[in-house]
Amino acid sequence: MPRTVFDVPALNARQQDLEQLASQPDFWDDQKQAQTKMRQLDEVKAQLEQLNRWQAAIDDGRATLELYDLEPDEELLQESNAALQVLKGDLDRWELERLLSGTYDKEGAVLSINAGAGGTDAQDWALMLMRMYTRWAEDHGMKVTVDELSEGEEAGIKSCTIEIEGRYASATRRALTGWCASPPSMPTTSARPASPAWR
Repeated sequence: MPRTVFDVPALNARQQDLEQLASQPDFWDDQKQAQTKMRQLDEVKAQLEQLNRWQAAIDDGRATLELYDLEPDEELLQESNAALQVLKGDLDRWELERLLSGTYDKEGAVLSINAGAGGTDAQDWALMLMRMYTRWAEDHGMKVTVDELSEGEEAGIKSCTIEIEGRYASATRRALTGWCASPPSMPTTSARPASPAWR
């Protein structure tokens, strides 16, 4: 039998088990354990929802081809191609996620930005970095919370710490902090997983 990446029956069974566990009266007595189980449940649900989206996209593509064979329509073909490009993007992201197998890769991230001794220019740049990272995270469906913010005397910020909550936020922190190569005396960024083990 060919190997499959997703075991749908196992995912469905896992979802039922976790939902049943979460419905128990004493589920939240152990907050840490409960949060871990809820994250696992969210992950299983996300995988099943993703599979459903992919299957729907494939079904739509097949239906479009059948219609095109009966009556060629370039506009219909363009719409189908656009949908397939979206599917390809989803598959590319899924492939990347499969490579993120570190202990904390699925956790959130804490990102710190420090303007250093670069003066007003560095403080302006630090504010730009904070806005850029925040916008990137929000565009990818992640929640951003500003934990600490120190404003500059004239403009910008001296430093800030933001927490990013979302799937694989911790893994992508490496990409976040590698976006911009700052010259000397300009802001520095650092990031760490938001896992309790790192707090």
